[in-house]
Amino acid sequence: MRPFLAPLLLAGCVFDSSGGSGGDGSIDGGGTPDSAVSQVDGAPAIDAEPPPTCEGAWVQETTGCYLYIKDTTASFDDAQADCVTRGGHLVVEDKETEFQVVATGMGPLGDLDRFWIGLHDPPPDDNVFVWVTGLRLVDAHWAGSEPSNSGDCVNARSDGVWGDRSCAELKWYACEKND
Repeated sequence: MRPFLAPLLLAGCVFDSSGGSGGDGSIDGGGTPDSAVSQVDGAPAIDAEPPPTCEGAWVQETTGCYLYIKDTTASFDDAQADCVTRGGHLVVEDKETEFQVVATGMGPLGDLDRFWIGLHDPPPDDNVFVWVTGLRLVDAHWAGSEPSNSGDCVNARSDGVWGDRSCAELKWYACEKND
């Protein structure tokens, strides 16, 4: 970043060091430099992450980059480890429609087909579900009477809703990266 050309952030406002719309530092009739002060709201963050790049087998969806694993099954821990070796982690469904996007990406699924997502109840077993990234669960998509306390790991079905199962069960899985 060039220090003298970067905007200065003060109290939620941006000061344009160019000195106004004409760049000459003149003051308009209102007593302030033209375009010198503007709200930061809606402005991109200075160090904003670039949008994810989905290369190879990774699929670009509206909510991020995904890898849909349906050619093999794995336990929850093995699925997470595989996602990590591929540069991601089990999917963290933390965007408004992400649970539906991922279910569609995993499709077509039969009525009994399930796949791992990155939500689990790590020790101590206290029914507090967290994402593999450490984020806490905010917006749940549990099916019917779930979680039923039938396991500490969460799988999704064709409509995207969730159930808890034994982490040792072998299932397909969805990976995510650059979220």
